[in-house]
Amino acid sequence: MWSKVLIGSIILFLFVGCNNRFVLRKNKLTENYDELVAYIKQQEDKVETYSIKYNGKFESNERSLNFRGILRILKGEKIWISISPMGIEAARLLFTPENIQFINRQNKTYFITDYNYVKDKFNVDINYEFVEQVLTNRLMSIPDTMNTSVTKTNEGMFDIQINEQKDAIKRYVLNPEYQKLTHVIFNDLQQNAGLTIQFDDYVDVKSAVLPQEIKVNVQKDEKYINLDLSYKKIVLNSSFKILFRIPPKYEQIWP
Repeated sequence: MWSKVLIGSIILFLFVGCNNRFVLRKNKLTENYDELVAYIKQQEDKVETYSIKYNGKFESNERSLNFRGILRILKGEKIWISISPMGIEAARLLFTPENIQFINRQNKTYFITDYNYVKDKFNVDINYEFVEQVLTNRLMSIPDTMNTSVTKTNEGMFDIQINEQKDAIKRYVLNPEYQKLTHVIFNDLQQNAGLTIQFDDYVDVKSAVLPQEIKVNVQKDEKYINLDLSYKKIVLNSSFKILFRIPPKYEQIWP
């Protein structure tokens, strides 16, 4: 069913085109990893809201789907996504720290669930913070433990690798020039599962660097899901209302 496919793709997530107002900013290469991380977190605190028009593409073993819509984020509180495959809104999705809500306007149904649904169905352990960090390319919470190693690649990237479990590897690639993550890679060798997120095509939006392209790949055995998001217009720190009302006549379903 179209709705189930699109739910999965958006969750896995569990995300400017030719506008010449956006000029790419390149920052001086930073050699000290700890200083770079501290500076990035300080800069990210300056952005409180995101309003983004996007195009998207979903692919899996069974089907593919193109769609577009609007993404609005109130940092730390809500992620609101409008989905319009044919130019007319077909669905709305709302993430909060507590739950995930979805409205399907095509068949007049809705569901409300928590993040355990994603873990049980897709074998991906995520929460609200992770979804927000992916969609905004904010620096993720990278644990600094004895199992964390940081090396510098020949290309000047910081390669952070975490081996907290025997057969599970987490890897982050941080670009000091853009002060942004370019890759996030989670591999579970025991479950033969993996999650890869790639950020690309960075632009400067009001002195904040953001990617225009986000590519997500989820793999489990022979099955896969690909989700590509292209940001076409990005507005930061604007005032907006997040409207999400479930019509009383809509039928509740279970995902």
